[in-house]
Amino acid sequence: MQIVLDSYGTSLSRQNHIFEVCTKDGKKKRVPPEKVSSILISKGIVLSSDALLLALENQIDVIFTGRSGKPLGRIWNGKFGSIATIRKKQLLFAQSPQGAIWIAQWIQRKMKNQLALIYQLLYGTWIEDSLPSQRKIQTITQNIAKIDAFVSQPIPSNWQATLRGWEGTSSAYYFNLLSSALPAQFQFQERSRPAKDLFNCLLNYLYGILYGKVEETLIKVGIDPYIGIFHAEEYAKPVLTYDFIEPYRTWADTVALRLCLAQAVEVLNHFQPIPQNKGLGIWLNSEGKKVVIQTFNDYLEEIISQNSLLRSRNTHLFLDAQAFAQTLLKFETTNNQQLTTNN
Repeated sequence: MQIVLDSYGTSLSRQNHIFEVCTKDGKKKRVPPEKVSSILISKGIVLSSDALLLALENQIDVIFTGRSGKPLGRIWNGKFGSIATIRKKQLLFAQSPQGAIWIAQWIQRKMKNQLALIYQLLYGTWIEDSLPSQRKIQTITQNIAKIDAFVSQPIPSNWQATLRGWEGTSSAYYFNLLSSALPAQFQFQERSRPAKDLFNCLLNYLYGILYGKVEETLIKVGIDPYIGIFHAEEYAKPVLTYDFIEPYRTWADTVALRLCLAQAVEVLNHFQPIPQNKGLGIWLNSEGKKVVIQTFNDYLEEIISQNSLLRSRNTHLFLDAQAFAQTLLKFETTNNQQLTTNN
């Protein structure tokens, strides 16, 4: 389970070998560390050093998040989950044609997941089966096919820009189609950060939770989240997390859709405007976060079939990261396999 602390004045302490969560009004809950996968902490939470040490002793990530849910920092025991050879190979792989092919197929997997979600909405009559909708779906399908051709040829020096073009066009059409499936109060014009509308508010928070989970998983299998392939390197930014998260974004999209279609989130009770001194936009309030976090955690624990394995989505994410770590470990390069990147 994941402990989420986002109510002002809540404290986290240690009683013997047990976590104790105490709310501002004095309600207490004790949780044994073996049941905790990670701890998410927002502003205004009181922590004891003993609780943090208990987390470190049990290899539990403590993640500090902003109001949007995106991780701002983490406390972990500083140990990667495997040998350093993986990270040595990771540097070479990131600049090789094999790395470009891997990321192209990873982006293609994201696009296929997006297309599958659109078809679910189309067949469920949430999306109108009109000529404009069919054209957008056709463009996404064509871009998926372009990647098949792309990986079968020598990789060009401008490969990242090419992929960004296909991915960007497909995503724009995808989100346009998603919006058309939503109830009127949740429809939106475009992706926005900070959120200008209710649906983007949900997505930003869900993506934030997912960023933390993906980064944690990469570290656990011995991969350095700061050595990216597709996203441009940035100071103190875990850019491989931004690469690796791509095919899993539809998990967050699906939960946001379900919440809106079921009217499980309420405009007046679960959202609030960002204070004027902190910019323009919309945030989830504490009650909204509780609904979103619980729904997303339940979704990630659902058992699904992937690669003929019935596992939870959380487990499939870990297995995918583990498989990627093995790909890196087995990677071999020659002197003529370096790519010129255009980050």
